[in-house]
Amino acid sequence: MQGTKENERGADGGIGPGTDRREDHGDPSGLVLTGFHLYCRSQSLSAEYVKDVIRADKGELSVLEEQVIKSMKEQELLSKNINVEYDRQRSLGEIMADRLADFGGSWLFIGIFCGILSIWIVMNSIVMLMKPFDPYPYIFLNLILSCLAAMQAPVILMSQNRQEARTAFRRA
Repeated sequence: MQGTKENERGADGGIGPGTDRREDHGDPSGLVLTGFHLYCRSQSLSAEYVKDVIRADKGELSVLEEQVIKSMKEQELLSKNINVEYDRQRSLGEIMADRLADFGGSWLFIGIFCGILSIWIVMNSIVMLMKPFDPYPYIFLNLILSCLAAMQAPVILMSQNRQEARTAFRRA
């Protein structure tokens, strides 16, 4: 049976909006070619068909292949979102360190930082010519910048270590 029908699944795989080109060549597996999508009228038929194809190709099924076929029959997901799992384990300090590292490595931070430095230099060089609170070599500004760098570096390193731990968690 070949032709244009109304899209029963509501997927965007058809030839035109709301239509699908369905081709059924009488395959006993129950598989139907729909535009660019291949779907099965019955999940158990689909799982059995995949099982037969793998057996014909390899001769036997591995444990992983058995799990995939079982999940197809039961219509369940094999994978889980590890980001959600990992985020549940983070402490308040880790969450705050990650947010601080995200902000410290953003263009917004760079813009604000350059703005504050410019204002500091202008105020101490031009506006307060008579009595600046931090005269030209800007020693106090240097102290503040050193303290900022001393606090920001460990926070960024902690965030990088957590990203590495997340990668290890993903691999496990």
